[in-house]
Amino acid sequence: MDREHTDARLRLGPLADVQILVEDTRGQPVDFTLFQVLARRKDLSGDGKPETLRPNRGHVPLHPGRWDLALNPTAGYYVAKFSVVQGENAGRGRADGWNEIAAAGGPFAVQFVLSPNPGVVRGAVTGANHEPVAGAPVYLEAYDLDARRRLADLRVARTDMQGKYQFYGLPPGNYRILGTFEYQSPDSAALDAAGARTVKVEESRDVALDLELYVLR
Repeated sequence: MDREHTDARLRLGPLADVQILVEDTRGQPVDFTLFQVLARRKDLSGDGKPETLRPNRGHVPLHPGRWDLALNPTAGYYVAKFSVVQGENAGRGRADGWNEIAAAGGPFAVQFVLSPNPGVVRGAVTGANHEPVAGAPVYLEAYDLDARRRLADLRVARTDMQGKYQFYGLPPGNYRILGTFEYQSPDSAALDAAGARTVKVEESRDVALDLELYVLR
């Protein structure tokens, strides 16, 4: 036996066959061209880099372990519900955010339900002189007012030449919003400190909300 060399082999389990089911609120299948399926691996080092899945007839192979799945629909829809039809739901999530699953060796299915009635938030960002601010980042955070925590990934838009911004495809719920050049990706504490505005989004409703550009002083 060669003591200077160790032949360490890691035996991986079989790939899990995951069926992705997507339907609307009436139970009708939704065309796969209307959304993008994302996945990221979860391990002891944290969350992996998101990757785009390309289902083959609705099926994707995943290595065994814990994964987060998310669905990015077109602007005319929002994700209203997520469930594991067959298999283990590894953790609680928000349907329009990341949803944790446990992929074992066997086949299982997950289901996303899309609603065709998203909300919209739009408005304008102005500076201290009340003139429109072009190219300003506007951050939108889905927020639990009771638990005081972020519920999904931060959304960002930039104002146009007239200082106008808009967010489409929003699920109903409470959000916090801030227009500023001061942060690249503010966390909840930064939004607290900046006095981010709170806005409530409802299905099929268009909310108009003008913002004053936040500047650190």
